[in-house]
Amino acid sequence: MANPTTYEITILNESGSSHAYFLFAETPQVSNSPSVFQNIWMAAPPIVSRSDGSSQMKFTINTQYYAVCGTSVQPLGSNVAIATSDYESVQLGAEDQPGTTLNFTTIGGANFPEPLPTPTGPDGGFTIQADRSWSEPDPSGQDMHGNVVPVASVPVSPGITYNMFPVVKFYVSYGSFVEGQILDVEELGPTLEVNFTQAEYNTVTYIHNNLDEYQQVAPSEARGIKLKSLAAKKAAFLGEVEVPAAGKMRGQNHTVNGLMKEDRLAKDLQRTLAKMVRSANGVA
Repeated sequence: MANPTTYEITILNESGSSHAYFLFAETPQVSNSPSVFQNIWMAAPPIVSRSDGSSQMKFTINTQYYAVCGTSVQPLGSNVAIATSDYESVQLGAEDQPGTTLNFTTIGGANFPEPLPTPTGPDGGFTIQADRSWSEPDPSGQDMHGNVVPVASVPVSPGITYNMFPVVKFYVSYGSFVEGQILDVEELGPTLEVNFTQAEYNTVTYIHNNLDEYQQVAPSEARGIKLKSLAAKKAAFLGEVEVPAAGKMRGQNHTVNGLMKEDRLAKDLQRTLAKMVRSANGVA
């Protein structure tokens, strides 16, 4: 498998309202399973709306894949949270190497026992082989918690083998959810789709505007917004410090999209603070 790739999705909240954003992934393709449920993968606390780019939520995604197992005392469905109990990192199959294969059992609690079997996973996927240590519809029911959040939930049946194929496509929406909770996408409001299999960059930025729409920001413009946000945060940190507009300070050739480069801006802020300190001490 190729080295894990890192993706970043940044949401700038300019909607006019506070929102708690969350991330979920495209449903993986799973053989021998009539039902696959999407889970809340990452859930963030609410952030306020600001027009200066300083109110933002960044989701960082690493494509190291994991198989996660657990149990639920309720049938899988909307708003159900799975009690996870074990996980294993997996490799997707490639032309020169089969994907990871795991055995699944409920003996001693839902888990993937070791030693791991010989890899037999298909290209682009991995395999889970369920034993017959439980009876449908409910596995052991033990409530143990792991520390990896599953992106999707698949109800398994005794003695069945499942091939799973993840998809590098993600969605962002907002609302009150917890990580690991099963999601009913039909109940969501406006939702942003980010398909990195078709994207030119691994880092994308979107503005959530006052029309409740997600507007993509060009990479060059996103850099300017980042500098603007940094300037606002530094100014707030220094107190009521007035930052002269770009182009009114020396070094006008050091501007990017009408904003001064970060190092130049930091120096001018430092000089402003030093003047304030000298003035307070009676020094001109």
